[in-house]
Amino acid sequence: MFSRLWSFLATWTRRERFEDSLDEEVRFHLDAYAEDLVRSGVPGPEALRRARIHFGSVEGMKDGCRQARGLRLADEIARDTKHAGRFVRRNPGFAAVAVATLGLSIGATVLVFSIIDAWLFRPLSFPEPDRLTISVYATRESPSEPAVFVLYRDYLSWKERSRSFESMSAVFPRTYLMGDVADISTAEGLVVTGEFFRTLGVSPRLGRTFSPADEAGSAVTVLSHGLWERRFGASETVIGTSVTLNDVPHEVIGVMPPEFELRMLDQATGYELWTLFRPGEPGYTPAGTGGVAVLGRLRSGTSSAAAQRELSGIHRDSESGYARNAADFDVLVASLQADNTRTVRLTLIVVAGAVACLLLIACMNIAALWLGRAPGRTREAAIRVALGAGRMRLIGQSLAESLLLASIGGGCGLGLAMVAVPLFTAWNPLGVLPAMPIGIDVRSLLFAGTITCAAAVLCGIAPALRAAATDPNEALRTGGDRGSPTAFARWSQTGLLAAQVAASVVLLVAMVLLVRSLATDPAADSASLYDSLKPGGRLAIVELEFNGILRPLRRWPHWADDEQVVAEVTAAGLTHVTTADWPIAAHYAAVFRKDR
Repeated sequence: MFSRLWSFLATWTRRERFEDSLDEEVRFHLDAYAEDLVRSGVPGPEALRRARIHFGSVEGMKDGCRQARGLRLADEIARDTKHAGRFVRRNPGFAAVAVATLGLSIGATVLVFSIIDAWLFRPLSFPEPDRLTISVYATRESPSEPAVFVLYRDYLSWKERSRSFESMSAVFPRTYLMGDVADISTAEGLVVTGEFFRTLGVSPRLGRTFSPADEAGSAVTVLSHGLWERRFGASETVIGTSVTLNDVPHEVIGVMPPEFELRMLDQATGYELWTLFRPGEPGYTPAGTGGVAVLGRLRSGTSSAAAQRELSGIHRDSESGYARNAADFDVLVASLQADNTRTVRLTLIVVAGAVACLLLIACMNIAALWLGRAPGRTREAAIRVALGAGRMRLIGQSLAESLLLASIGGGCGLGLAMVAVPLFTAWNPLGVLPAMPIGIDVRSLLFAGTITCAAAVLCGIAPALRAAATDPNEALRTGGDRGSPTAFARWSQTGLLAAQVAASVVLLVAMVLLVRSLATDPAADSASLYDSLKPGGRLAIVELEFNGILRPLRRWPHWADDEQVVAEVTAAGLTHVTTADWPIAAHYAAVFRKDR
């Protein structure tokens, strides 16, 4: 294969020399055959005539040699491309409409692909990310949706008895006040057990991560790369310094690399620091009911479903003395990648279907316009057939025209997508961005090339088949622009119309589903709790975690006692209904009613 490719390239780059040598070789064989005839007594002119009869068409011989080198196909492509260029120049209005339509549709498709690629297709930036899982509780009514954190005592049972995991770590989020009174800020942190970084398989950029000796020593923390740059000016001397978190001094022992970002359970951004779980945390005793999410790394060859069955059995066994928890909840084990995309996956699939329908409709519209111009080109196709062009040559010529228009439109669409990506990132209509950056990379370029070729085929196949079905006798007899349409012409136009209607209906349904999925924006963390309520709702349940080490006067989002929450939301115009304990330890729920 490579030798043939090398031979083609060598011949193509030295085309003039090849043609000269081909002429010399053909003349040599003709002259040699004629000389043999002359030596046998045949007169010279007659010998040359017989030599030409023996070898046949000289141009046919040359064409066979060119085909053996792959030049014939290249010449046909070059001729078709030149002819397509002349067609575009002769029909600038049609070409402009086709390029604009394809450019917008291909650009939208490439943009959506780059978004979906960052969310669904690119693996997380961890070693063997397909083996990473997150385990939480799910209700029996919705077994595939996370409901609440698992109990700490369940984590201890899983760690002791499970054989499906290579390692696992318990984690739970905590908002920290960083600094002293004069220079205070908040940071979203994660309290983790010592196996956390080993489970994820990552190493720090600076310093080290947690070790068993840290559990009995002074409080320590590991910083994210972003927090290290913002708060500490990217100083490498930060290792060993002390930072105050919730009035407790913590020693900085490490800084993670910039690509490290962990999200879980609908979190819009990654965590900014990690602290080590220490014995004595309220509610986190061997029999405690403190809530944790469990990150795990599966053993090689173990599936998430098998791990879920095992943990569910351990859960039912260990919770046999706690009938309420065992009856109300079951275990959900999901891949970390799936957990990161759970809330946006349906929206992305709907959007992908919508832009696919949009591209299909655009291609069918152009094909319909092309078929409308077909009667004016019937005579041209008839003359080509009369001169010896086969059906495949007519199809190839028509597809070359559509490929040229699609290539121009695809280039314009790619440029639009490159402009739209940063605009989409700044707009962020989903309210969350993927852990992997959205951008136009090699995968997006390959996808753009693929859909450009597909669009060329979709736009040009019907006109190409119609041109190939031309009857040269009828077309030349009627002049090419009169007479009744053929059965194929009627079928193709009817089929395109039906396909356009069907694709439009699918696009309309997809848009309705998309609007419905985006109509209700989930409540966001906010210092003003009233702003976080669902608009138009009659009842609201505000679920908060109370941290006893924070004084009630420090009014930070989701770190307040129940009296403060009731006072603030009641002052905003809602009526307090009741306050009750939440199923998760150290949580409570405040219920309010919005009067008409």
